[in-house]
Amino acid sequence: MLRIVIIGALNHAQFQALHSHYEIFYSEHPEDGLLQARLHKPDLIINSCQQENNFRIQLKKHSRTRGIPVLATIPREDVCVQKIFFFSGCDDFIRSPFEEQELLVRVQVLLRNRVYLQKKYIDFRPEADFESSPEHFLKCIKNIVEQNLNKSLFGVSELAVEAGVSQPQLYRKLIALTGFSPNGYIRHIRLKHAALLLSARAGNVSEIACRVGFSSQSYFARCFKAVHHQNPKRWSGVL
Repeated sequence: MLRIVIIGALNHAQFQALHSHYEIFYSEHPEDGLLQARLHKPDLIINSCQQENNFRIQLKKHSRTRGIPVLATIPREDVCVQKIFFFSGCDDFIRSPFEEQELLVRVQVLLRNRVYLQKKYIDFRPEADFESSPEHFLKCIKNIVEQNLNKSLFGVSELAVEAGVSQPQLYRKLIALTGFSPNGYIRHIRLKHAALLLSARAGNVSEIACRVGFSSQSYFARCFKAVHHQNPKRWSGVL
């Protein structure tokens, strides 16, 4: 049975849905959570601690724990989610309180991604020369995103592996060169291609959303309108 360490959860009941699928270990403090991680070598860590700490740095120092993905829980009312998400060094976040089904899906996706990344690392060869020009860096990143455009689960961790850099390095370089975070840049490329496909009437909105990696048509429509200031149907000339 796969193992999960949950840190800082004062309300264990909100994680009850995980108990029938995984072996769960609870830790009140990050320090104890690190000990639990080294002892049990879990497949996932859920970090509910909101205070500043160097938990992820310490996690990366040990070979037994450095590859463990981390899911952070973020208060639903917190407006600085992206900042907390990046600086906490987590692989994904979920707003609390959350629905049981959403929690199960987030956990399943992270665990599935971990298996994918482990397979990628077996025959790992960097594809991008990051000592070269910024133009070459962006070209490599853009090509990687476009090659995986239709994969809705292709995200920051997969992009970093394909490019041969750490996630923090990828974040710093993209922010400096484009102003986009890695997630934002992936979404930017997806929406840019969506606009071209819609203009060419290369399919209906649902089909094009899938082709550019959006599994939810409603989410695609919101993102598209936020960027292009029109809904996808009006952009394609249907309305």
